[in-house]
Amino acid sequence: MIKVGDKVRVVKRVDREKGWVNSWVKEMDECIGKVYTVQEIDKYGVSFEDGPFNFPPSSLELVDDKKRRPHYDMIIAWAEGESIQFKNIHDKWEDILAPVFYEDRVYRIKPTEPKWWENIPEHGILIKSKDSIPRIYHVKDMSIVLNMPDKDDYRPLTDDEISKFLGQA
Repeated sequence: MIKVGDKVRVVKRVDREKGWVNSWVKEMDECIGKVYTVQEIDKYGVSFEDGPFNFPPSSLELVDDKKRRPHYDMIIAWAEGESIQFKNIHDKWEDILAPVFYEDRVYRIKPTEPKWWENIPEHGILIKSKDSIPRIYHVKDMSIVLNMPDKDDYRPLTDDEISKFLGQA
């Protein structure tokens, strides 16, 4: 259990967690792989002494004080099947297929994109079936999605497809 004063590492993106009344923002991805000291724990999440965000507890792991090689946790995550990225010389995250963990580089677990049905905007979304005869649906209500037998058989329309659908292309 994490408590105030503990050293923790942000190990993964967590978009939703029961009891966490906050949300993950894109800028939090930059914290993955870094170690922080816990300042406060409340319903908004875990905050750090030197950080502006509140993280869900399941996105963190306790850093024990044993002496470990640099990037130990990233190496373990990669060995367990996680995709790893490193920050290149242009300060951009880059995928690595077979990482070599250099001490002077910054690594993180590659953030996963939420599924299309996890971020339905208020105005709804146009989706297309992947059947041989594609059908287009307007989905506004999450309950419709929950009743779909195989959500992966659908995908959101691209901007070009929406323009064609609306007759603007």
